[in-house]
Amino acid sequence: MAAPLSVSLNVLGTGSDGTEGSLVFSITKHGVYSDDATVVRRYMFNCGEGTQRLCGETGIKLGSLNSMFLTRLDPMNAAGIPGMILALGTCGAPRLDVVGPRGTHRYLTSTASFAKRQYPSLHCAEVGSSDGPTAPSHVAFKEHTPDTLFVDDPYVRVLPLAASLDRLPTAKGTCRLCRHAPPPPAPKPTTAPTPIARDMRVSSAETKFLEWLTAFYAAKDPSKVPYIAVIANKYKGRYDDLRSMLEAKYGVFELPASESSSSSSDDDDDESTDKNEEDAKTVASDDEQPETIETWLRAFYLVHNPAMIPRMASVLRTYEGRDEHLKTMLQTKYAAKRPAPDTSHESECKKTKTTEAAPDRAVFVPPAPTDASPPVDDVLFYILEFKGALPSVVWLVDLPSASWLPFLSYHFTACAAHRPSLVVHFTKSSIAVHPTYTQWVDAHSGSATRHLLFDGAVLSTYDAGRLGFAFTASAQHRLSLFEKAPGLFPLSPAFRSVANAAETHLQLRVKAPSTPASYIFTVAQPGMTYLLRAAKAHQTVGFSYAPSSWTLPTSAMAVPPPPADGHTITFLGTGSAAPSKLRNSSAIYLEYAPYAGMLIDCGEGTYGQLWRQFGTETRARIRDLSCIWLSHKHADHHCGLVRVLYERSLCNARAPLLVIAPDDILQYVTQWRQAWAAPHNVHFVSITAFNQHGHPSRLSFLQRTGFRDLYSVPVQHCYDAYGLILVLADGTKLVYSGDTRPCARLVSQGMHADVLIHEATFEDAMLDDAVKKKHSTVGEAIQVGHDMRARTTLLTHFSQRYPSLPPRASSGVDAAVGFAFDGMRVSLSQRGLADLAAFMRSLAP
Repeated sequence: MAAPLSVSLNVLGTGSDGTEGSLVFSITKHGVYSDDATVVRRYMFNCGEGTQRLCGETGIKLGSLNSMFLTRLDPMNAAGIPGMILALGTCGAPRLDVVGPRGTHRYLTSTASFAKRQYPSLHCAEVGSSDGPTAPSHVAFKEHTPDTLFVDDPYVRVLPLAASLDRLPTAKGTCRLCRHAPPPPAPKPTTAPTPIARDMRVSSAETKFLEWLTAFYAAKDPSKVPYIAVIANKYKGRYDDLRSMLEAKYGVFELPASESSSSSSDDDDDESTDKNEEDAKTVASDDEQPETIETWLRAFYLVHNPAMIPRMASVLRTYEGRDEHLKTMLQTKYAAKRPAPDTSHESECKKTKTTEAAPDRAVFVPPAPTDASPPVDDVLFYILEFKGALPSVVWLVDLPSASWLPFLSYHFTACAAHRPSLVVHFTKSSIAVHPTYTQWVDAHSGSATRHLLFDGAVLSTYDAGRLGFAFTASAQHRLSLFEKAPGLFPLSPAFRSVANAAETHLQLRVKAPSTPASYIFTVAQPGMTYLLRAAKAHQTVGFSYAPSSWTLPTSAMAVPPPPADGHTITFLGTGSAAPSKLRNSSAIYLEYAPYAGMLIDCGEGTYGQLWRQFGTETRARIRDLSCIWLSHKHADHHCGLVRVLYERSLCNARAPLLVIAPDDILQYVTQWRQAWAAPHNVHFVSITAFNQHGHPSRLSFLQRTGFRDLYSVPVQHCYDAYGLILVLADGTKLVYSGDTRPCARLVSQGMHADVLIHEATFEDAMLDDAVKKKHSTVGEAIQVGHDMRARTTLLTHFSQRYPSLPPRASSGVDAAVGFAFDGMRVSLSQRGLADLAAFMRSLAP
């Protein structure tokens, strides 16, 4: 008996909390006789910044992921791919196929300097027009013809559809899945097969016993009915022993006379047939045409037990030639179970700690206004058909603007057999309520069609954004730290709204023009899943949602944080290598004047960390950045750069931005070749060039910011790795180590620093690992601070081994040493450093 399969959708990014809309479909194999479940395949759609961290947050393991599909090629949908490649390499994935529009191969090739690994091997398919490879690449390439199947495996068929504004359609399309229908099965031979020597007919005694066993279990233990074939095969030749054992356990049972008479002959029994046909009419469809037993059984299970649909073939084999007996048995069995169908489901919901979206918790929200966005040249749509006894069709639609509306009816037109079970709208809500869009929804939505809408602006604006937290573990940790030190861990308005713990499901009502019909779009929220196909009786098809539960601090959160005096350092990411639940990749925001700042390193997810720190002020902070300085080419220190540049291109920033980085990083960014990557007021300069005292960019930058000096020092890590020496306008000296072993040159150049920010990846007991990987231990970093005679030493870049509290030095905690946490804001004023010292003392064991 084949193992039953379930199909589910997990929401990853929602468009809020610094994430972008992304999801993953999972095919799960369930045990026939147990509750075992194994994910056999995953398919990811879009991969924005922070996707690998979201997978860790939601417990999605990546080992079964081998396909990734992009709707657009921009930082919103593709900036998380380098991090995913590294994560897949860690878990041993052998291959990754990336499907995207024109330019996808060039982008993947540009990551070679920091994301090239032996595994997974990368394979890129560009759909539609393609420039093709322009240089040797570690990424295999192929050009995929639009409107042809890319995936046709045992579980799903994936059909990518290309769209471009320079080729607008003028006619309505036809059903795409009908065009790609699988070939019909080979016809059965019309001549009788050659008889074999052994008689394969089932004996009359065996037939009578199987009928007795079926009736016995139907009366005594209906849960065993699906497994009669297995039980009978186990006791084949020992039916008397089985019957004696069952009657000893359950009591003597005789086959009812009506069933006995119906089984006494293999010929058609007109009276029995007429009676069973009358009964079947109450369960099956109202169609008056003769129907096959397979059609009847599918309709019956669809109403009474959808989880049995994948096992129909086994049931039909067991009752072959006894159609009417099967109908009578099923009607008897399920009529007895009908009075209380919901009890078991409610208990199961309690076990899984999820709740089905209920009308009394639903809140209808208005569409959010559309933000400006750069022009898009190419878009991909997708049609998915999940295979099975009852195939499920999913449409994925992403319209960047109203200009793309003509593609709806051209690409998405369905016949009655291929109406979608689920439509995923990456389209923003302001476009989803457009009359042309709603008319298309009305034309192709059946009574069972569900709609899922990704629009982070809706989540961010509802109740100050309390439903938009995607990284709940980090947010809860932030609340705990706020209770200990409110001045060091200020909360954005979204944090201050979580006191309202009411469970809420946001929905958007869409009304079709010229008809009374309206449709409900469920707004994607963090932690939301959709079960497309059930495999077990306790599973329920539909949306489920695990609301966040918060442990709130006792101190008041409604009071805005006091403004910091003097220069401030905000740690946006304090982890090393891959991000963890509590620590993001390396990034620091230095505010040297009100709303004027610079970024020191910019790991993946930096934009999201800025949003969680500053909320609605984030765009102004990015607009007023004067500099982004990057220490070296490792992904955890620069993969957030493209998203920050993209967001800045939307701000109409007038002041110039200087990006100072090693050559490999500059080459990666410029290879995107898109308008946002090289706007007129962003200037890229290599670290070695900027270190030259007469460089024009250096002179203009120092004059514009008032800094006394900014230069980079080579350190002991990878090739082209640097530390930073920065002297502000008032003489405050700040030193940042980047990733390094203890470095004498950095100590010499940074002598008498006011603040040293030094990496401390490992605890003291792991010195050998620190030497091997060219990092520092906690004790070594503190010693560097002493040797440099630094006024304050702040430690960062901690290994994932230490998820919450960083390791302590063996000699104890120095008053001038602080351990950084994500979201910690340190004022360099005397009061700010005193607050830091008090907080560190509170952490002492």
